[in-house]
Amino acid sequence: MKKLFTLICFLTTLSLSVLAQDVTFVDKNGNPVADNSCLAITDGEIIGDDEWAYIQLPTGLFIKNNDTSAAYVGISYTIKELPHGAFQICFPLNCVQKDAAGAYSTDPAAIAAGESKDLQSEWIVDELGKYGYCEVEYQLVFYDYEPLTQKYTQKGTGPKVTVGFNYSDETHGVEAISYHSSAAAYYTLDGRQLDSLQKGLNIVKDNNGQTVTVIIH
Repeated sequence: MKKLFTLICFLTTLSLSVLAQDVTFVDKNGNPVADNSCLAITDGEIIGDDEWAYIQLPTGLFIKNNDTSAAYVGISYTIKELPHGAFQICFPLNCVQKDAAGAYSTDPAAIAAGESKDLQSEWIVDELGKYGYCEVEYQLVFYDYEPLTQKYTQKGTGPKVTVGFNYSDETHGVEAISYHSSAAAYYTLDGRQLDSLQKGLNIVKDNNGQTVTVIIH
């Protein structure tokens, strides 16, 4: 099924806690996702059939190490809303499911220089037509690794992305998007102006001078 990803939060300045280490969130095509963006997921995949079918709404995000050496990275995540079903994350190594709101974190692992690792995270809705909204905040956490002791030591945090998974009778199965705002201009990531939204990453500026990022797959 077609996936629809819309970054709807205004881009903000980088947190003071973000380190200079160049590890970022990207989409499946390698386009960078800005720090403090909000990503709205409004479509998903039907898994199984008949009475055993369920809906899975994936983020479509990857973690990319842009540095020239390995980075040791984990994820700190806060489930803000989880009405039913389960939230799952398989980054960086093992899959973990949670069925309640709260603050959690993954184990750290190495990401090689230039490597992109799938976040493999989704809201799993256990029943078709069981609509609702799930919201999760993800933040990269950086570590130092000592080979002799095989111990990780947290050294700081990196970019943050908030994802809202919206499963409803109105949005599920959407095949196109209309951007409802006072949009004044559309641009590509490299600054080229567009006549309208296109597939991929779009930079949208409204009449108030505020910037919104829209990603369409």
